[in-house]
Amino acid sequence: MLNFINWFLIYVYSIMQLILFWDAISTKIDTLNVIILTKYKKG
Repeated sequence: MLNFINWFLIYVYSIMQLILFWDAISTKIDTLNVIILTKYKKG
């Protein structure tokens, strides 16, 4: 039973890490897009 709880916690933790990771990446991509768009519009 303890083993299962440990496994479950690790599973949940890694999913949360993945979500945070993808969230950070999408934010970076959005920022990049804005920078590229503003440069493109100016130039």
